[in-house]
Amino acid sequence: MSSRAALLQLAGLIGVEARYTDALGQTREVSDDTLLALTAAFGLPSDPVCARRQLEEQQRFLPLGLEAAHLVHVEDQRPELLLRLPPGCRRVLWSCRLADGDERSGWVTVDANSNVERFSMALPSGLPLGYHRLEVESDGINARADLIVAPDRCYLPAELGPGSRSWGLSCQLYGLRSERNWGIGDFTDLATLARAGWCGVRGSSEVTVRSKGGMEGKRGSIAKRWLRRTEKTS
Repeated sequence: MSSRAALLQLAGLIGVEARYTDALGQTREVSDDTLLALTAAFGLPSDPVCARRQLEEQQRFLPLGLEAAHLVHVEDQRPELLLRLPPGCRRVLWSCRLADGDERSGWVTVDANSNVERFSMALPSGLPLGYHRLEVESDGINARADLIVAPDRCYLPAELGPGSRSWGLSCQLYGLRSERNWGIGDFTDLATLARAGWCGVRGSSEVTVRSKGGMEGKRGSIAKRWLRRTEKTS
């Protein structure tokens, strides 16, 4: 196995994507240096082979082989959880505390011919989106994990989907002017611009603004203009 192949395999084990698609639709490969830096951030050796051995060693000591977090795609009709059970185990008990406080529980019978080293336990279908807490018990061994139920991809409105075209504009909130504001815009002005103003009349699909954070300690024009205005009215 080449060093690149070993590095890609290691990236998959720690949940790092080795390629991505940029805003222009071009597929980009993550460089070896970046993958090595991410591997180091996980506290693993730079050598992919040694790093994999260390991961396997850590896995051996996990109760029931259960990782700290398990991801479930909400579209999956039959989600499963891979466990490592103690020899002679005949039953697995589980309980799940949902994000809204509700609880679900049940148990699974282990067939005598099942592979206890890699036992696939069926999870309940129809789990709601969110971060849930799963507890599993078998022969006195307890394991816990965060059960993360998420969609395969972020929600995308139909008007922004493949083959569609849309347009919008970017504005600075503090640059909006109206007869009712203090010389700097507020969110009412922004709503007017988007719904009933220039954008709404011409069918714009989006309005982009800069992120809004606290002004404390900032020396930018937003804070200065706001402070000057409040000083005049005080």
